[in-house]
Amino acid sequence: MANQSRTVEIQHKAHIWFARRVAEELAGELGFDRVAVNEIGLAVTELATNLVKHHAENGRIISSVVDKKDRKGIIIMAVDSGPGIPDVSLALEDGHSTCGTMGTGLGAVNRLMDEFEVESGTMEMARVHPCEVGTRITCRKWRPRQTTTTANSASLINFSVMSRPMAGEKCCGDAYFLKHYENVYFVALLDGLGHGEQACIAAQTAVGFIRDNYKKSMQFIFEGVHRVCKATRGVAMSAFRIDLDNKIFYYAGIGNIVTRVFHSPSRITPVNLNGTLGLILKKVRVFEYSWQGGTVVAYTDGISNKWKLNDFPELESKPPAATASFLLKRLGRNTDDATIIVGK
Repeated sequence: MANQSRTVEIQHKAHIWFARRVAEELAGELGFDRVAVNEIGLAVTELATNLVKHHAENGRIISSVVDKKDRKGIIIMAVDSGPGIPDVSLALEDGHSTCGTMGTGLGAVNRLMDEFEVESGTMEMARVHPCEVGTRITCRKWRPRQTTTTANSASLINFSVMSRPMAGEKCCGDAYFLKHYENVYFVALLDGLGHGEQACIAAQTAVGFIRDNYKKSMQFIFEGVHRVCKATRGVAMSAFRIDLDNKIFYYAGIGNIVTRVFHSPSRITPVNLNGTLGLILKKVRVFEYSWQGGTVVAYTDGISNKWKLNDFPELESKPPAATASFLLKRLGRNTDDATIIVGK
């Protein structure tokens, strides 16, 4: 497919229909059925309508193709550089509105699409222009797997991320990096020391290094982040690599970020060592566990750690986006930045 990414600037109502048509055409080219094409169109309509109603700065809808070994799908991104979303979990509730509308937009998009992520104050642009405010909503819809799906591809994991800055801050000091390659998942979650602009700079500095080195050893990655963050406040960091072919879960962590794995036949209880990358790093220890599947939840200290998954039995059947949204709303603290990653 020659053109795999299509961008529509959203400034007024006429652009909503055009963004929907562009996304539906791309979905049709990818082979989605009529029902799925309509669902994608509805999701784009909701996202674009939000941009218009809130008079978003530099608002745009980006429709792109994602093509992996075993499946294809479409990514829809709604991006702006406006004031951000003050309460992500509240914005996902049906009936919530900040501009007198029905307020069903983001909740509807969450249900229509397979994967859903919201970042407010943590956009990629912060790497170039630290602390530039804005919101990026990313959602994906996948074509059904082929009947020849292998055992390994059937075990693929869907991730969703929810992130918000501390109350009163425009910029989030948390950051994350997620990559799927060669039947391997690499995930890193970072928390810049403190909050605000300097925390944001520290976290984005770390992400910049990880982006260029995510295939290297965990030891190399942690030592590299420690080195590049010496001119910053420093960061806490947890990272894991799930090797689906060899069924191994590799984990390392420095500082107060929590990672849990639920419903795995071989219990996984990752341990973080004390320290702050960029300031104090005594050693890096990489743990290896047998991976038999399960639910992975990683979160920064803006999320309370006093909970168990069986406290919320209704989450077992929920997709990652719904689980992340629920936990952020129920367990998030307004006194710090908060980011949660859920993989199922």
